[in-house]
Amino acid sequence: MSISFKRTLECALEAPRNIPARDLAGMLSCNDKSVVADLFAAANEVSKKCSKVLLKRALIEFSNICSRDCYYCGIRKSSPLINRYHMTIEELLKVSEEAKEEGFTAIALQGGEIESEANTAFVEEFLSRVDIPEITLSLGEQTTDVYKRWKDAAKGKLLRYLLRIETSSTELFSKIHPPEASFNKRLGAIRKLKSLDYITGSGVMIGLPGQAIDDLANDIVFFGDEKLDMVGMGPYIPCDSTPLQAPTFSSQERLELSLKMIALTRLYLWDVNIVSSTALEVLSSGARDIALRVGANVIMPNFTPNKYRLEYQLYPGKQQIK
Repeated sequence: MSISFKRTLECALEAPRNIPARDLAGMLSCNDKSVVADLFAAANEVSKKCSKVLLKRALIEFSNICSRDCYYCGIRKSSPLINRYHMTIEELLKVSEEAKEEGFTAIALQGGEIESEANTAFVEEFLSRVDIPEITLSLGEQTTDVYKRWKDAAKGKLLRYLLRIETSSTELFSKIHPPEASFNKRLGAIRKLKSLDYITGSGVMIGLPGQAIDDLANDIVFFGDEKLDMVGMGPYIPCDSTPLQAPTFSSQERLELSLKMIALTRLYLWDVNIVSSTALEVLSSGARDIALRVGANVIMPNFTPNKYRLEYQLYPGKQQIK
């Protein structure tokens, strides 16, 4: 290992946020197997220092109805390839109870982005009735009033919110979203959630068309600047029904970069929860388990009822791991 990379890892082990962006980019670009092995070992060491234990959250994808037309997403509103569905309150409560019976104390509720009174009231009722102590919501941009209503409805439950920004580059953001999407509004929603005392997370895709290594390094710095509690990220996987196609990097490069991003995020932020994405499994069987050994500490087994799972295809080959 070169002296510079050795010193970078030594600094990372001394304190959080102790790696400059240029060194993050250098580590992401490095393909020296011994350096990458040392990177992964250092990330694992920091996980142990921070006593990061494996967290399991039962994922329930309650609806694939979405009002947005993001260029990369398989459930975008213009997609002609899926049947739309929306679980009932009773179905959702039943699945939550099944997760509880299997020992889960945390669930993650995910659906398409909808801003409507009906959607707000649905989630509000669910939060007020479900008997689960920890809940993560991933329901997109909403108004301050909606976020407050959901917070109040949770009645003291531990409430998290994951709002992925997909890239911290404003230029790249505009290329992967339609004109009506706003980077500043997305970032403002993340900050709004934090101001309302949500435990807040975000995330990015790795290997987007036009994405550079420096963009990924800046994503890690962004996570730190926004003081996020959790990070969800994974490889970009093209979907046939979307305008966005050719990735910047090959499948193998996206896999390797995704694992490096997890390790470097752990080294940069230390005490943060990092999801081991099932998207990794699309590129390589067993990759999700590898991620747990190089800095990730959260998995989300899929509890979506079988009759709905195949219609929640954010990307092709989406794993249905339970």
